[in-house]
Amino acid sequence: PSDPAMLTLEKTEKVREEVKASAYSNIMNLSFCCLKAFPAQILVNESVLKLKRLDLSHNSISEIPASISILTGLKELWLQHNPLKVFPIGVQQIVKLELIDISHTLIE
Repeated sequence: PSDPAMLTLEKTEKVREEVKASAYSNIMNLSFCCLKAFPAQILVNESVLKLKRLDLSHNSISEIPASISILTGLKELWLQHNPLKVFPIGVQQIVKLELIDISHTLIE
């Protein structure tokens, strides 16, 4: 759709659908959702504790909250192509994390 309001509504609906779907698949793909901030609502859903893969790539997220550390089962975190400036501190507490992609960010 050419209407920016409709596009925003579609992206918001995609976030809701992904949160629901992740309860069954252990994968949450929020890439290309035009997110300007980390979607905090995903951390209040109990099913995210089982997440194995979280893809937040290709958005406009500039900060990841320390509370991401509650995702203790996370094995993959995709953050590439976001304007992140600081390595997410909470990530260091996710001991099962095997892969984190921070390419094409502002982290030096």
